[in-house]
Amino acid sequence: KAQSPMSAASDEEGSPGVIAARAALLTSRLIGADPASLSRKLEADLLQRLDKIVRHPGCIAAVKKVCSDAHGEASAQQIVEQLELAARILTLVLTKTPGALDRLAGAAPRCEELPDDAEEIIALSGESVLFGPLVVQLIKIIEAAKPRDHVQQDEEGSTLSRLRGNLALFFAQICAAQASDDAPPPIRQLDLEPLVVALVPSLRMERGAVQNNIG
Repeated sequence: KAQSPMSAASDEEGSPGVIAARAALLTSRLIGADPASLSRKLEADLLQRLDKIVRHPGCIAAVKKVCSDAHGEASAQQIVEQLELAARILTLVLTKTPGALDRLAGAAPRCEELPDDAEEIIALSGESVLFGPLVVQLIKIIEAAKPRDHVQQDEEGSTLSRLRGNLALFFAQICAAQASDDAPPPIRQLDLEPLVVALVPSLRMERGAVQNNIG
């Protein structure tokens, strides 16, 4: 029996992908409103989840497909939408949550003093998200997201543009940390040279706020 358009739309609204995207959007808004309130435990859990999205085996191919055809394969568009939300949340956490970048890079102390009235001890596990491989993957994503042509006015603020803009903000934070005299080894040893090749075309071909972020 064929589904009615309303039934099909309802099924799509309740699909795991749509639910996950809505949850990610809500998370980004909550963190954006008060990033400093993020607990250490929630921060670690969130970074693990974001790492899985960013390192999804098909995400690079999906970005390239959407760059080639913005109205093409629906599954590729969905992956890029989830990737953009993940990049947005990751950038919010690392640029706005105090100490988050140092903790991710392994530069923060692994022990902390607990208050006398602490009711539980949350064990700090080993480096659950590998900083170096995560940064390398994000560089690959921003390379794949290079615009093929000048972004038109009706394309401004598209998913791909937002992805480029958020990653540009992320790497601006990394570059600033690397330039610091007391940059920890995991940050100091990063090879960020490929970013130049990736970001120059985006700077020339993007427009508006995204172009400003990249600049």
